[in-house]
Amino acid sequence: MNNIAKCVRKLDELEYFPVACRAEEILYKSIRKSLSQLGKTGEKAVIHYICTIYGLSENELLRNYDLFESAFNDVLGQAASKIIFSLIKKEILTQAVLNSSGQTIEAIQKPDLSIREMISLINYEDIKRHVRVLPLHSHSVCLYETTRFRDQVISTFFADDELTNTSKCYISEDRPSIEIQKEINNLTYRQISIEPSQMARNIFDMTKTSCSSANPPKGPIVLKIAEEDAGWWLRNGYKEKLQILEELLGRELGKNISIMCAFVVSKLNNKEMDLVMSNIIPHHNLVITEDPPAMYAPSTHTFFKNELKNDPVSE
Repeated sequence: MNNIAKCVRKLDELEYFPVACRAEEILYKSIRKSLSQLGKTGEKAVIHYICTIYGLSENELLRNYDLFESAFNDVLGQAASKIIFSLIKKEILTQAVLNSSGQTIEAIQKPDLSIREMISLINYEDIKRHVRVLPLHSHSVCLYETTRFRDQVISTFFADDELTNTSKCYISEDRPSIEIQKEINNLTYRQISIEPSQMARNIFDMTKTSCSSANPPKGPIVLKIAEEDAGWWLRNGYKEKLQILEELLGRELGKNISIMCAFVVSKLNNKEMDLVMSNIIPHHNLVITEDPPAMYAPSTHTFFKNELKNDPVSE
């Protein structure tokens, strides 16, 4: 089991559940439409038979591709399944064209792309879509393996928006790997490695945007903070300070502050992984994972689910 998979298992224990995404709905509709080639009776019979054998509901089977692929191959054999999977892939492509951005459409049309990779692309676009509109009081965390994934999530988090009075700060160990725009302040961990009760205030003071008198702010300054790898605190003897800081911040921040934490999970040893998942993650209201691309929220938090209800997949 890889590190991300361990994180996902722990998230389940912490009652963080997958945020509904369009990929699940697209997969469900694509499978149903592909199986309809068997005729209405045949479609129902196949789904009922597989669900009965594996003890799954229809939703569980048709919204989880790994489950469906394994069960379908076992029941019908790979030769027969190959035809259905080909139809599913074609239907997913059609749905993606209707519901995704140009960049995703271009990537998803590659002929050698697997169904699993197509679903990951759609999930990844959902992550970017939601990160772009995170509530200003959000305290999120990105659990990643590759710098490419982290940089894209953080770049989306910092993307220009309608908030003209936004002060942005990126905290890194040394020189940041992402291209820092001139309006984004860069601090190192050592610059702020002080007592936890003063960290947040020091970051705010050091990154506060100065507005010229010719263009004064029309409202309060909004602060966006992201970091490269919070594992730095653990590797440099600041374990207790990190825990205290996260506890002070909590899941809900001030109305004009948004923070995106990050951990390279492959750099965490077993003891550090347990500490992060048990004592750090519970202070965040959104968890983003890389492989597979997914978002998780505590059972008490519904702001994404409410948004998705108003963003249905096109037929």
